[in-house]
Amino acid sequence: MDKAGIFCTSNTDISFQKVHHAFFTGNHVAHCFRFIREKAFIRTFQLHLTCHITFEFDAGTEYQAFRFLKIATPVVILMSCIAAAVIAVLLFRRISNPSYRDIFNSDMLTGLKNRNAFEVDLHNREQQGKKEGLVILSFDLDRLKDVNDTFGHGCGDDYLRVSSGIIQDAIYGKCVLYRIGGDEFIAMIQDVTQEEVEDMLREIRVMAEQESQSRRFDISISAGYAFYDAAQDKTLNDTLKRSDACMYRNKKENEGIIDHEQMQS
Repeated sequence: MDKAGIFCTSNTDISFQKVHHAFFTGNHVAHCFRFIREKAFIRTFQLHLTCHITFEFDAGTEYQAFRFLKIATPVVILMSCIAAAVIAVLLFRRISNPSYRDIFNSDMLTGLKNRNAFEVDLHNREQQGKKEGLVILSFDLDRLKDVNDTFGHGCGDDYLRVSSGIIQDAIYGKCVLYRIGGDEFIAMIQDVTQEEVEDMLREIRVMAEQESQSRRFDISISAGYAFYDAAQDKTLNDTLKRSDACMYRNKKENEGIIDHEQMQS
């Protein structure tokens, strides 16, 4: 045994063992091994064909490293899976729908909800019984066909976008605005007064007149409304029909405000 506590032998293939006595002669050294101290690991590495080199590591350090890897590995795998899923969803949206919109419920020109979304929302309100205090507003753009024929469909599209923006500004977030047809829009508002509705329609007319001053064409928006009335309306579709009728009367007269008495007739 040398001063480092290493024993050598050529008669065994054992990687490590407790040794109290060992003998060897001359230069005939085939295996080396060290005393096994308490709570220690022995690592043996084969070098060529003639010897083993044995390293001793602290058991506590090895065990802590093992525990860390045992805990960290699942976490790293989970985070990698989540990151991959997020990236996949973002890529799918960018490839399949660059505008990040629900194409089944959105109007791509104006960014509003479309007729499909309106019918679903109307049906849900009907099923949930959310009818009392509801008012339906109908809008129609005047002379859109003339704008298309005179200035081209690009101006017609601009007419639609500008008008939808005017209506949205006038109802100031009280409801959702839907584009249900070429130049037709619908809004449903809960718990507002008749006076508030008429103020909204008046504001729409004022903003349309102001916007027309900077355009090649006049912006004119006909509007009508009807409150749900259990005595007249079996369903909300009946309320919608009354609102549309009111709007079309207004469209014929080319006015921006509907007289409530005329609406009720």
